[in-house]
Amino acid sequence: MLTQINKTKAALENQGLGSLLAEGAKRVAASNADQAPISANLLPNAQNKIIIKDELLETVGLIKATIDMQRQNGTIYELPFLMMGYEAESGNPNSAVIIDKIIVDDESFIKRVNEKTEQSASFEGRLNKEFNDYAKNSEHKKPVVFMGHTHPSSEKQNIPNSTSRCFSAYDLEGYIEIAETVKAYNKQSGKDLQVGGMVINEAGDFNAVFVDTENKNALYKFPEIYVGKNKLPAYTVGKYLFDKVPAQTLITPIVSPARRQTQQQDLTQ
Repeated sequence: MLTQINKTKAALENQGLGSLLAEGAKRVAASNADQAPISANLLPNAQNKIIIKDELLETVGLIKATIDMQRQNGTIYELPFLMMGYEAESGNPNSAVIIDKIIVDDESFIKRVNEKTEQSASFEGRLNKEFNDYAKNSEHKKPVVFMGHTHPSSEKQNIPNSTSRCFSAYDLEGYIEIAETVKAYNKQSGKDLQVGGMVINEAGDFNAVFVDTENKNALYKFPEIYVGKNKLPAYTVGKYLFDKVPAQTLITPIVSPARRQTQQQDLTQ
């Protein structure tokens, strides 16, 4: 296993879920182990649900539309976005994370598509600034940020559905690194910012995870996500274990190091 996903490996093993990483690693070349697809639908459930405010329905639809568009034209450019909000009623059965702001980096997405450059999402530039501004200036008692991106799939590009439906080990590694950085930032600033990750896959699932830095970076999934009172699909497509897909057919996109160049430096300054 490559050293750059050691935190993902440790987190899953601490939860008794090391087999998820081992299973995913079988599907990719050893030199590309950081792209091992992780069947995150088998993670334990978070205690609360996610509710996106009604007025953000159009933005959610536009994000999903980029996946549908690419399914037709055979491209696989990931769209990065931030979902920002706050935790309400923590610790009881009705607790929820309320999303009241979504930022989509559509400009860099369109540029990458038009110029046929980097396929993978990056959180540099606008999203980096928005993340840090929210961390420093949010007036919510318990602000929350989900770092999200799409996982389009294309048979023309040899990216099978079974791979794009999963998080990659690299995705989870990035979420853990940011969560650790935010933990240090909270201690220094007195804030209570929480972070998670989200992948919207080709099946239309809105799959979100939370990193519990107080519990050895344990990973939890959010099985319920809504826009207003309308439930969105999450972790609905089988077990994501793709046992019927030969390992040699799974080819994942090359991930730029830029994806990991996120908020770490800014938050610690």
